[in-house]
Amino acid sequence: MIPLVYFFAIRGLIYYFDKWYLFLALALVLDLVYFILIKIKTTAKGSWLAFLHSLVFVSVGFIYFLFLSGSLPVAIFSFGWPILYLIYLESVFHFFYQTKKVFLLDFKNIVSYLNLIILFFGSVVLINFYTFINFNLFGLSVVFLLGCLILLSSRFFAEGYNPRTNVFQSLVLALLLWELFLVLTFLPLSIYALALILSLAYYLLTSFALRRFNKNLTTLVVLQYSLFAGLVLIIVLVTAAWL
Repeated sequence: MIPLVYFFAIRGLIYYFDKWYLFLALALVLDLVYFILIKIKTTAKGSWLAFLHSLVFVSVGFIYFLFLSGSLPVAIFSFGWPILYLIYLESVFHFFYQTKKVFLLDFKNIVSYLNLIILFFGSVVLINFYTFINFNLFGLSVVFLLGCLILLSSRFFAEGYNPRTNVFQSLVLALLLWELFLVLTFLPLSIYALALILSLAYYLLTSFALRRFNKNLTTLVVLQYSLFAGLVLIIVLVTAAWL
């Protein structure tokens, strides 16, 4: 039900663009209600963190949609993002209620993939604000830092980190990504290329952190991940449009 309302809210932006904040508020309120019900009906911890994660997901989708142009991208995104939202909410439900489908819709795996998608589109949104609307870079970087903290905390929570380890590693990695964000905004690369580099850095850092947590971070693993990241980075730099 909620993803369906979210779909109509996004589509509503096409016809009532100047009322975007009302549609966003509606989506966020429904999202809040969903997680309040989970909090009331289950004893599982971490629902508040899942709510913050969902808050980032919903907001990024709405704001990115405001920058879209062209009928095909608009159609693909307006259908695709609510479907991802549906999958996410289903995984949250089965995770906190511990149903038999908890392994079919594995919250851990879904958060892992969604975080890359959220970070990519969220970076595109923030760099758009800086490049075309001339928003304050430091203010945008703080938003990026907070977003990274939420994404990383959710990722490590899903992996079973204890709260102290979660907070420490999330803060360290978020600060590294924050510094990279500030540096990349000065490079003459396309917005999507910059967002891909940030997503790649997130993937690399979280992979190393999780390997270390599971005590299987070896030199060979580091070389494998670094080689993969290096190849992707070369492809991005070679094919990106320079501004």
